[in-house]
Amino acid sequence: MYFIMMRLMPTGLFGLLGAALMCSVASSAAAAIHAAASLFTLDVYRVLHREEPADEKLIRVGRVSSLFITAVSVAIAGLVDTSRFNGGSLLLDITSAAAGPIVAVMLLGMHMRVRPGAG
Repeated sequence: MYFIMMRLMPTGLFGLLGAALMCSVASSAAAAIHAAASLFTLDVYRVLHREEPADEKLIRVGRVSSLFITAVSVAIAGLVDTSRFNGGSLLLDITSAAAGPIVAVMLLGMHMRVRPGAG
């Protein structure tokens, strides 16, 4: 498919398509990193902190956790690149291993009579 696109599309349009693809990948990565940093900062750090931290402290923790998550992601990407797995099979393995527990928790939550945090 890639080779057909290279032959049929004009050079400028092919470059524009490549730029749009790179922008969408960068946007998805930024959203995932931001979501993970927000989850850590608001759901883990703030809950474990004894007293309510100031907003400036939460922002600083969010920035540091974003840097840490990015570094871990780059390290994992380097390991995946040099391992015997390709990205698709590794993603499929991780997804299939996580699907069972996720569905079990969802079904348990749907069938519980008492909801957590219901007062």
